Amino acid sequence: IKKVDLRLNKLQLLPTETAKFHSLEHITHMDIRENDVVDLDIRAIRCLEYLNCKHNNLKSLQVNGASLRNLFASHNYLQTFVVSPKPEWIVKLNISHNKLTELPNWLPDCFFLVHLDVRHNQLTALPDRLFTDAKRLKILKANHNRLTSLPEKIRTDTLEELHLQ
Repeated sequence: IKKVDLRLNKLQLLPTETAKFHSLEHITHMDIRENDVVDLDIRAIRCLEYLNCKHNNLKSLQVNGASLRNLFASHNYLQTFVVSPKPEWIVKLNISHNKLTELPNWLPDCFFLVHLDVRHNQLTALPDRLFTDAKRLKILKANHNRLTSLPEKIRTDTLEELHLQ
């Protein structure tokens, strides 16, 4: 199995804790949006490229980042999330509408990151390195947070959209 689609149900638990599910380590796409999942630990799925877990009740999210390219985890209750190893191939990350107070320290090191959406969280600052080291970042949506300052240097050669209101 390469793709798993469990969206639009009332699932509270996924069979990720069972040995049978862990044997499906070759899954590349998983869509579990619009369920009632609270905790999701899919670190064993090392080939995962696409995860859509938005509109759940997630408080805990743990994902294997080795192959991850797209992560959509908006509209949850995340205060933190774990992606390990660092998702070097990630292109699009949407963690908007959560309860995050800070961003992961690996974020500026994601060379291929193009689109970052962190709107509607509780962020007070954005990492300075995000504006200098994320060289392909085109869209940054960070509006509706609690930002108290901005980085001194903002790279503008690739950035096309910057939302900070």
